[in-house]
Amino acid sequence: MKKFLMLLALCVLMSTAAVTAEPLYEIKDGTLYVYDDLYALPDGDYDSISISRNASLCLPDEQQVFQNVKNLGDIISGTYMGDVFNYEDIDGGTFYGTIRCDNHAAISGGTFHGIVNIGEVSNIYGGIFTAASDVQVRGNGEINGGEFSGKVFVGTTASWGGRSGTVNDGVFTETSEVTIGRLGIVNGGTFNGKLYYYIVNKIYGPESSSTVIISVNGTNTDRAAAGKTVHFTVAPEAGYELTSLILTDADENNIAFSKIGDMDYCFTMPASVAIIESTFDACTQVPALPETSDPFSPMLWFAISLLSMAGIVLLRKKKYNSSIT
Repeated sequence: MKKFLMLLALCVLMSTAAVTAEPLYEIKDGTLYVYDDLYALPDGDYDSISISRNASLCLPDEQQVFQNVKNLGDIISGTYMGDVFNYEDIDGGTFYGTIRCDNHAAISGGTFHGIVNIGEVSNIYGGIFTAASDVQVRGNGEINGGEFSGKVFVGTTASWGGRSGTVNDGVFTETSEVTIGRLGIVNGGTFNGKLYYYIVNKIYGPESSSTVIISVNGTNTDRAAAGKTVHFTVAPEAGYELTSLILTDADENNIAFSKIGDMDYCFTMPASVAIIESTFDACTQVPALPETSDPFSPMLWFAISLLSMAGIVLLRKKKYNSSIT
């Protein structure tokens, strides 16, 4: 009797578990919700996929996923043509869309052919990032491993604010182009390709169209390799003048620069971000009114004043080309 009761209780528990167990997945409101390890995509009408915590996509490598994916669990395998919003782990797979990692997410493996955004204290621990990839590390994100053959930007392009990006490890191949931006940190890694440093352009003063144009080897740019000669042209708007010019590196050390023309300057790029700070103010000098009784002189003086103000700066415009040789 005792054994019978125990067997009956076990059957009741198993029956209850079978009734209350969550399904592997469900399709609702155009989204495939994955609740457990899924080894093949089901048939059905859905245009996005959401992977729950403790669930994973373990798809065959040849299976292509065209929907956008929100990952709170684990992506292990498969080929992804759409975008992936990663909040947990990517351990494998092949990716052609944009990958966005936030909220302590991680990439530990996989092959990436598109844009990879690392932010919100997220990390790259491994993976292959091909020549077609474009990796952007911001928001206190880190590179701690992986092989990179495409573009990599670490830090921020903002003149003010922002948070750092860090390279601690990783192999950057001969075809890679790494740019260290403002607040970018390099603690390690093997750099076999091109390594550039960002040039921050800060302009102060009243609202105006005054500009600073930066170039290397005659090509307008916002980055340069260490040791390169960087030229920049200060171009005040008509009615404005340059009142202050300061160059510093990422540690706020002064960078020496030379004046090579009326409004042209140059400096040698350090192995650091360079910051150009220029201040423009309204011109204070105005041509004096000529002393004469000629009734046409005030009109002539006014015309000359307008012409002189409009001709303060002759801005030599250069054709923009973002590549550097």
